[in-house]
Amino acid sequence: MKLCSIIDLTDHETSHEIQISTNNEHRSNEPETLPPSKPTILALEAETPKINPEKGAPRKILAPRKNRTNRTAPLWRNALEYLDNKESREEILKNRQLNLEGKRIELENRRLVLDEQRHEMDYIERKEKLEMEKTRFTQEMFERDQKSKIIEQQHQLIQSLMERLKKTSKRGSHVLLKIYILPRV
Repeated sequence: MKLCSIIDLTDHETSHEIQISTNNEHRSNEPETLPPSKPTILALEAETPKINPEKGAPRKILAPRKNRTNRTAPLWRNALEYLDNKESREEILKNRQLNLEGKRIELENRRLVLDEQRHEMDYIERKEKLEMEKTRFTQEMFERDQKSKIIEQQHQLIQSLMERLKKTSKRGSHVLLKIYILPRV
């Protein structure tokens, strides 16, 4: 029994036709496990059409192929991809929310630190103002005490001079009395 098969392959991009033929001879009486009596002969013939460089390669119109794809596989694949994408999107969203929460907490801490520094500065400023007010007040008190002492001394001096004047006027002599009073400041 002689088997001969020809395989016709066409390269659609370059429009090359390749024919592969094989010759196998088998005897029906021989067991199938024995090697064939003659070796397999492969003959390759390739035909390349002559292409005009100005026109380009001719295009062949091919009949549409039968669609033998499993139509449910893409749906399952899409559903799985959707679930994976959904989980990753949820994870990304949670990470973003955590980052935003962390930034919000950082800003809150920074605001608290700035508020604390502002309160410390206000406290120091008020303390300095109070110290200045206290020194001014103590200085005014010291000046008032000094003035009151001077006034008291002048009063005593005037009284002593008046007593002297009374004593001298009894004798009959007139004394010119000059009293110097310090002006108030």
